[in-house]
Amino acid sequence: MLSVHAKALHERYMQGANPIEPNIQKPSDCVAYLALRFPATFAQIVSALSHIQERVPTWQPKNVLEVGCGPGTGIWAAKSIWPSITSATGIDREQLFLTLAEELHYDSKMALQTTWIKSAILPWITAEDATTYDLIIIPNVLNELPEEERALVIEKISAKSAGLVVVIEPGTAVGYAIVREAARQVAPAQRLVAPYIDHTFVDSEAYWIHFSQRFQRPEFQRRIRQSMRDSSLMASDWEDAKYSYVAWGKVPGEKSVWGQCIGKIEKLKGFLTVPVLTREGVTNARVLKRNKAIYNAAKNIRWGEILFAPIETS
Repeated sequence: MLSVHAKALHERYMQGANPIEPNIQKPSDCVAYLALRFPATFAQIVSALSHIQERVPTWQPKNVLEVGCGPGTGIWAAKSIWPSITSATGIDREQLFLTLAEELHYDSKMALQTTWIKSAILPWITAEDATTYDLIIIPNVLNELPEEERALVIEKISAKSAGLVVVIEPGTAVGYAIVREAARQVAPAQRLVAPYIDHTFVDSEAYWIHFSQRFQRPEFQRRIRQSMRDSSLMASDWEDAKYSYVAWGKVPGEKSVWGQCIGKIEKLKGFLTVPVLTREGVTNARVLKRNKAIYNAAKNIRWGEILFAPIETS
């Protein structure tokens, strides 16, 4: 039965931006979310926050707000990256999600003061409240809102930030388009921290800028995934979670970054190319095979790796 609910939930998520019906409709959907979506979402958020932490290694946020928190996925991810976080606030319209978040927090014995708020996003975000947060995470939420509401959420949430805001969406063309619009909206007034470089917003027709994080499912989740497959071959316990993200706010970058790898390296006859996001735009750095030392270094660059020096191409 859980497999049936998981498959229905997956199909709703695959509708993309502005789904026809809410993704979470009943208690069984929350359980299906834990079995199906939670591990991938956690992997996405941890990966994005790790990129940010690498750029601002001395930043130590004390509190975190997760908008559309579900069972607290982003909060647990943030605490794993920044042990300095001592308090967290999660907002979600589904009470069962908030109850699950409380139970997970209790079982974890984590030293973290938590506040769970049952509310839709717009009523809460537009209420008069001067509270600010060091870290604000909006994971896989904007795709469920109409475009005009997304812009309002971005505007209002930026005013509540004392540090950084991080928007994360699925690593699809649709997800990237939502992240790109958020970056474009805030770029005139806010410092873009990641993945963009030196506050410079760039766009590309050739790439949607997204990243990939590999994670491993436990056996019971693997069986659920297998029940959703057409193939009789057993689903791998390893999966890749694709995502797009942008971070902005009041925290300046601490390290000089040349670029970030935004895709797989392509090996061709006599050379390879590395897709890189730089302050000037997206470029394919080409490395000739005859330059063995440079070639061997370049072929080991990972998708998502931050590059602090230009790739040698000669």
